[in-house]
Amino acid sequence: MNLKSLFAGATLAMVSGAALADCAFENQNPVKVLATGFDAWKAVTEAIAECGNVAVELSQEAHLKQVPGFAAKPPLFQLAGVHNSGLVPLVDQNLVRPLDDLIAKHGQAISPNQMIRVDGRVVAVAMMVNAQHLMYRADILSDLGIEVPSTYEEVLAAAEKIEQAGVVQYPLGYEPGENARGATETARKDAVPYPASTQMGLMQIAVANNIADFLTGRTDAQRTLASIESAYLVSAREAGLLE
Repeated sequence: MNLKSLFAGATLAMVSGAALADCAFENQNPVKVLATGFDAWKAVTEAIAECGNVAVELSQEAHLKQVPGFAAKPPLFQLAGVHNSGLVPLVDQNLVRPLDDLIAKHGQAISPNQMIRVDGRVVAVAMMVNAQHLMYRADILSDLGIEVPSTYEEVLAAAEKIEQAGVVQYPLGYEPGENARGATETARKDAVPYPASTQMGLMQIAVANNIADFLTGRTDAQRTLASIESAYLVSAREAGLLE
């Protein structure tokens, strides 16, 4: 899954061109930025800070602070670094300021494919793409006469041959059990991605937090589904989606 990290503005005090190395003007308005604490956002927020009068909070709990922080009167933050699903609740609750006028005035360096639109309006600017890759050792495959795998089953078969040959002790490190078969089959059959929405974001979190014991065989499907349902209902009520 590819996730674009997004830069979303909440008030007029946002700096739309701040990802450039040098700030083109001196900022006169106090601006506070909230983003996840990892190196990419550190680099972006350091560039923003060059404009002056900028306070930055980098936190691993940023996704939990964004909605209440932007909904406060006055808002606790003026800028936020979010990913796709993190943008949804901000847009749903009308906490994101459209950026079209600011981009027209200051965003000449922003390319069209960076502009994230909802209902025709730009609500965020993409600053990176987070992609996952499966790498392989071409020299090992060649030495053992193994074709480059093109399916997950072929990956497992190649890993087994490499391990049996004693070339690498842990060529893959994971062999899915019977409980993981459903996920493999779903991916193989090109399942349609679910729509981005607050409800689906909450469901994704509920599933992620409760699926591990089932996949490792420590609990059964019935208990797992009950745990997922319970977690989702709690989150949905807290978000005001259910009474």
